[in-house]
Amino acid sequence: KARKEKPDLLAVTGDFVDDLSLLGPAFDRLGGLSREIPCGTYFCWGNHEYFRNIDQVRAALDSSPVRLLENSNALIDAGERPFYLMGVDYPWAKDPQERQAICRQFFNAAKQGIPDGAFTVLLAHHPDFITEGFDAGIPLTLTGHTHGGQVALFGKTLLPISYRYMRGMYHSGGCRGYVSTGTGHWFPFRFGCPAEIGVFRL
Repeated sequence: KARKEKPDLLAVTGDFVDDLSLLGPAFDRLGGLSREIPCGTYFCWGNHEYFRNIDQVRAALDSSPVRLLENSNALIDAGERPFYLMGVDYPWAKDPQERQAICRQFFNAAKQGIPDGAFTVLLAHHPDFITEGFDAGIPLTLTGHTHGGQVALFGKTLLPISYRYMRGMYHSGGCRGYVSTGTGHWFPFRFGCPAEIGVFRL
């Protein structure tokens, strides 16, 4: 489905694989697709890479054409207004204030070297980074993690989980933050919350 969209750039915002026996075949498929994408494929860490075996996932990334953005950035287009992509790590903290402080630290590290006036898109797994994007005037922040609630009715999750940014598009001034419902699942089913690949035209 991604191939049919003929994208210029592909972003994967973490939680790429849970079953490590599928890690090699999954990166083989993603790598094959990446070679068809002019501006490449970029990846940032999710929490499940840490849960499973982050060293093994890193080794698979290193041997693939997929580029990891780990509190770092990449120049995508050096035009009259340069286009940069930022990517941040997963903020491990249960306390919301502590987590936001970690988000700010990771965000500040990722933006180092990006010139003023550049057009920037932020990739993050945890949707709390949308607040950092809004505060910094980032035009678009792409996140995941919540699965959109996984089991939902009328767009609202039926599970006892709560995030400030749960699903879909959020706006602040001229900035946007998007929480994808993702393509995977916690349970062997979804309800009222279909898997998705988000397509953005900039």
